[in-house]
Amino acid sequence: MRNLLITFFQGNENLFTIGSELMFRSLPKYKTFKKAIVVSNISEENKKELAKYFDYVYEPKHPIQNYCRDRFIAYYELLNTLREDFDYVLHVDPADVIIQNDPFLFFKDHPSKELFVVAEGMKVLENECNTIWANLYNKNIFGHQQDYKDSFVLSGGVSGGKLNRYIDLCLLIFINANRVNEKIFLDQATLNYLHKYFLLDPTVMICHPLSDNFCATGEAIKWKNVPVNFSDNKVKTLENLPYYIFHQWDRTEFANTIKEKQKNTFFI
Repeated sequence: MRNLLITFFQGNENLFTIGSELMFRSLPKYKTFKKAIVVSNISEENKKELAKYFDYVYEPKHPIQNYCRDRFIAYYELLNTLREDFDYVLHVDPADVIIQNDPFLFFKDHPSKELFVVAEGMKVLENECNTIWANLYNKNIFGHQQDYKDSFVLSGGVSGGKLNRYIDLCLLIFINANRVNEKIFLDQATLNYLHKYFLLDPTVMICHPLSDNFCATGEAIKWKNVPVNFSDNKVKTLENLPYYIFHQWDRTEFANTIKEKQKNTFFI
């Protein structure tokens, strides 16, 4: 397996955070996959600094007008130049993700799956923000509105799969999120809408923190939708299996403990 982790940063100010430092410092120990960062409005000096941690530092030709939406068309640009170089790709948010173990090992354990999306652990109607986004999405489409009563929130911050398949997902998210509305349309609203269609596809795996250990999401942990253990500075299942990815760690009660064990010295 030839694997690529990809993330996105916009603006120099976003580089000076404890969250980004945790991300950067977690990467060098993983030698089994390459790392790419797509950037917008980043200084040349900081691009050089990022090159110490990432194999690819890419500035897209497509204008970045909205971070959540346009990062996927930027990924689409870059990944199309790398079709022959990688088998799998994993997208993660840049400043609130901790890689606890090589996530591509999880992909390897599920060879029949081509696309991996992450359920956060709560349903759309159990979360205020996702309910607002879902209502905006329903309002803006011609037909086939959804009630979301049984639909789990799918994360816009972590997803991946076989590279050729993921390229298509990037374009699908961008096109469907690029809509006129009274508020900004987000990538996550599109993913939540697609949830019931993903269920029909046997090559798509909807990872869930209560049924596997791929990704734990802080929002669901914070609201007690997902009970977890925390030891050795890692979030784990109730069976004490470490999750491969800890997303939105800064929203949980464990945030202060994690911060105390790190010094924010990156880019200083």
